[in-house]
Amino acid sequence: MNVYDKAHELAKALKESSEFTAFKKSKELITDGNDKKVIDEFRKKQLEAYQEQVQNGKLSDEMKNSLQILYEDASKNPKIKEYLMSEERFGLIWADIMKILTQAVEIDDKD
Repeated sequence: MNVYDKAHELAKALKESSEFTAFKKSKELITDGNDKKVIDEFRKKQLEAYQEQVQNGKLSDEMKNSLQILYEDASKNPKIKEYLMSEERFGLIWADIMKILTQAVEIDDKD
């Protein structure tokens, strides 16, 4: 078994998956500068939330509310809503694959 061949097979399977094709299609529909700005603002707030959670171990109610409001506003636009949802679905697959690979090569330091 050639590891590189398997990696290419996995890449091909991901590229052909319905989740990736839906994500790619929804991303192509985001052509308006205002739509891109809304997505960028949401990303910025997500990053702030992540940093807050890492620093404090949890999100403040203010941050939760802020994220919720931004998401609700962004979701009023069907193209942005579909983009965010398809990105999340593909992101879950990506995270699962990374978890599987990480667990497969985890080295037990007790040896």
